[in-house]
This record gives sequence, structure tokens and C-alpha cells, in this order.
Amino acid sequence: MSVHAAPDPPGHRRYQRPPNPWVAAVEPHNVQLVWRVDSAGRAQITARWPDGEAHHALDLPPGGGAVDVGGLPVDQPVTISLDHDAGARATVQVTTLRAPPGAETFRFATLSDLHLGSRHLGFLSTVVEDPAPAVADTVRLAHAALDDAVAWGAQLVVLKGDLTNRAQPDEWDALATLVARCPVPVIACCGNHDVSPHPGRVDGHGAVVELGLATGAAVETRDVPGARIIVADTTAPLVDPGRIRPVSAAVTSAASDAGGQVFVALHHQFQRTPVPTYWPPGIASGEADHFLAALGHAAPGALVTSGHTHRNRRRQAGPVVVTEVGSPRDFPGVWAGYVVHEGGLRQVVRRVSAPSLQARIDSTARAAFGQWCRWSAGALSDRCFVIERAIAS
Repeated sequence: MSVHAAPDPPGHRRYQRPPNPWVAAVEPHNVQLVWRVDSAGRAQITARWPDGEAHHALDLPPGGGAVDVGGLPVDQPVTISLDHDAGARATVQVTTLRAPPGAETFRFATLSDLHLGSRHLGFLSTVVEDPAPAVADTVRLAHAALDDAVAWGAQLVVLKGDLTNRAQPDEWDALATLVARCPVPVIACCGNHDVSPHPGRVDGHGAVVELGLATGAAVETRDVPGARIIVADTTAPLVDPGRIRPVSAAVTSAASDAGGQVFVALHHQFQRTPVPTYWPPGIASGEADHFLAALGHAAPGALVTSGHTHRNRRRQAGPVVVTEVGSPRDFPGVWAGYVVHEGGLRQVVRRVSAPSLQARIDSTARAAFGQWCRWSAGALSDRCFVIERAIAS
């Protein structure tokens, strides 16, 4: 097993404010850029690489948006020049992602931390919808992310907890509407916001089952061509941090006889230290380390991905790749796509593309006293990478 991450653009540091423009996502043949411009207009885009170039033209609304540049060569350095007819110009350098060996067999997507119904965020709830739209922005962002994932080619969607903000009936109704309009199957697990006790809350596990989602058990397994997807419930009664010990044996047992790529989705992240060093706390490091060691023995090369932190990170835990993926709800406003190949798996974290929501996403960058945009995005290599494994002969 080997991991190949997209190289970070020149001068990139993980804890920095994203430049303008910035590379949101990179795949083998295309790059997603986020470009902020003051006025609407026509944008000319030129992509050049060592033995070729491609040209694109598109209309950008006021404020700019998420721009896809396609027709690129695999695993090549590319220089992209952007020219706006209002005078804005910029250049970025990026290397396209390599593809795992063998043919593509399946695509699926994950969405984390929808918090349907919430109308504010930030430690002191200082980022609010103003003026408040008839439909909460969290709902609009969730629908836009789902639309993007399906248009990208997802054949299955996994929802990784904190589906609602306070587990209120109207929030579960919003989730039911979201799921009902999804043209592909949906699997889900609960997060702490879905199950924590509060007067008037609807039990998250029961509500999710009632919606007809493939969950309700502590561990849900779904086999797809070339991979086994395992969704684990890490919620614990009366507390926000998660627990992996109650489901550890079931997950490792399901992973041990998968026969292909193993993908484990859960809500809470794995802490790396006994004492939490950032908010929110996740699964305690002792439990986390024990589980990851057992999973690495059962399924080397497995990918474990969580939400909860609303940030993007990647690390290696022995032979297991561990990621955290952000939320459509706040900056950088993302969802994750996964492409299964005969010889591995690739992750790409993409920005929600709806033009009408770009300003809303960028407004959330000022949370955490203006530092959220530095903390949440992570590095391009955290978001986009490939896991390769040997193809069985």
C-alpha cells in the first residue's frame, strides 16, 4: 500500500488564509479553483503544461465562484492563468493527481455536519444569516452539496453525522426532504447533535431509521464494486465526544474479510493526545490507537474518515489512512468524493459550486475571531490523495 497526495501549491502553509485564487480540489484531469472577483463578467482561463495547453471561457457572477478547469493531463505540473474582463488577473500552479492503478469500478460521496436548521455559527454565534432567508442556508448548502456530488457521479451517498442541529422535528423533516430527492442510495450515521438529550428532541437513531436510511445498527456494511463501505455509530449517551470501543470488534471483523478496499465512515475524529488540544473533543486517544492498530492488522490500506471538527486533515496511522473532512455549512464549504479503482482509492474534497452560495460560504471564514479560514481548509494534500494497492492477479 502506498499513498500519493497532491503536492501543495508553492508557498502553501496549512495554517494560512487561502489566497485569491486558491486550489480547492485537484483530480487526474481537472482542477477546481475558487476565484473571488468584485464584479460579474467573462473569465478567460488558460492552462499550460510541458507539452500542451487548454483554453476555457466562462461567466462569473459578482463575487466570483468555484471554477472547474478540465482537459488536463494526469500527474502533470500545470500553470493556470485567469483573466477577467473587469481587469482582474491571477496565476496558480498545481500538479494534477495521479489515478490509482486499474479501471474505475465505483464512485460515492460523503457529506458531514449538515446541521440542518442552524442559522448561526462561531464560538459566540456571531456569524448569522442577515437577512435571514426563508430557507436556512444550512439547508440550501446541503442540497447544493448533494446536487454537486450526484452530478460528479456519486452512486451512493454517506452522511457522517450531525445531520441536524438540535434534533428538532422540523430539522428531521428537512433531512427527510433532502434524502427523498436524492436519486442514489443514502447511508447515514448519527452525530452528537442528533442524539444529545434535550427537551423536545427526537431520538436520532429512531429518526434515521424512520427515514429509511441504511443504519440504525451500530455498524452498517455496504459492499460496492471493489470496496466495502463500513458506517459506524460512535455516539455515546449524555456526552458529545465519541466512543469507538463498543463497535471496534464489529468494524474490524467486517473489514477483515472485505476482499477489496476498506472504507470506514464515522462522525467523531480520533484524538492524537490524551488531553484534547482543540475543540471539539473526539474519540479519546487510547481508544483510537487501539482501534486503528486492530484495523491496520485486519485491513492494511484501509481509509477511515470522520467529520465533527468541520476541518480537513489527513494523517497516517500505521497502514491506515485517517482523514477529517469539513462541512458544506461553513468555510471552505465542502463535501468529499471517492473513486474506487481495481488498484486503490482516491479522495477529492470539493467546494460547493452553487454561485448563489459562494458569498455565504466565504462569510463564515471570519468565525473563530477571524481565524477559522486558517484552521479549517487544511492543505491540498490533506484533501486530495490516492491510496494504491496491488491488484490481485
